[in-house]
Amino acid sequence: MQFKKRTDLDKLEEMESLQNKFKESSFREKVQKKVFSVYLSVDLMEELDSFLKEFGFGETKGSFIENAIRTMILLRKKKIRRELEDKLKKLEE
Repeated sequence: MQFKKRTDLDKLEEMESLQNKFKESSFREKVQKKVFSVYLSVDLMEELDSFLKEFGFGETKGSFIENAIRTMILLRKKKIRRELEDKLKKLEE
């Protein structure tokens, strides 16, 4: 039995193949995203950069902003629900 010695090119091709498989599987698992342009104040972004450097533990600006938007939507929904429940109670009185 004769073994073929792997060349650097073979190793490179194998690595590229593995990377492509990883990218494809990771891409399918991720939520579909789209690029948006949002204007934010410079001082806010500097504050965010400083915060993430100290307390972010690898979190990106994008993920932080996305989580902040989701949290704000939930808070607003709760506020609106409370206000509507209060109005409904007034109508029932």
